[in-house]
Amino acid sequence: MAGQTTVLVTGCSAGGVGDALAHEYHRQGFRVIATAMSLDKIQHLKAMGPETVQLDVEDQFSIRDAAVQVQRLIGPSLDILVNNAGIGSSVSLVDTDVEHNNKIFNVNVVAVLAVTQAFTKQIVAAKETIVNVGSVGSICPVPFQGLYVASKAALLHPTACLRIELAPFGVKVWPARPLDCSRQDLYVSP
Repeated sequence: MAGQTTVLVTGCSAGGVGDALAHEYHRQGFRVIATAMSLDKIQHLKAMGPETVQLDVEDQFSIRDAAVQVQRLIGPSLDILVNNAGIGSSVSLVDTDVEHNNKIFNVNVVAVLAVTQAFTKQIVAAKETIVNVGSVGSICPVPFQGLYVASKAALLHPTACLRIELAPFGVKVWPARPLDCSRQDLYVSP
């Protein structure tokens, strides 16, 4: 539909923040492209109307392929990129596993930048918006989620830097800090 705002949301598996955002954007009339590591995890969205694209944010080839597929679907510009994909951890900091810690930071910080890089040209073409989903825990301690909230806090500065770096191109970059989303029927307005 001409003039329809297009939003791409990463990490839309059922029951999470991305799922809720995809539902709400669709309800409000946006053209929604929902992504997840596995298309099986977002079939419920496809049945409702949003388009779906497989995107594993830890895999550079998957990111590249998704960017190509999205450009084929919508053309050279993307209005809103919502970097929502992430992983958590509920364990005491003294009991964390180094390998898992690295994965948390890779998914919650490094992958956000990789996905942003893949879609920057389309966002610049639209002169629109990037939203990096963090957590309210990025600004207050949450016991037994120390690594998760540390990774979300670590996302705040790159988000602020991107805001400054992309402003001359007319692009807005915002952090979002939602509370926990643990119910499948919880759909909140973006």
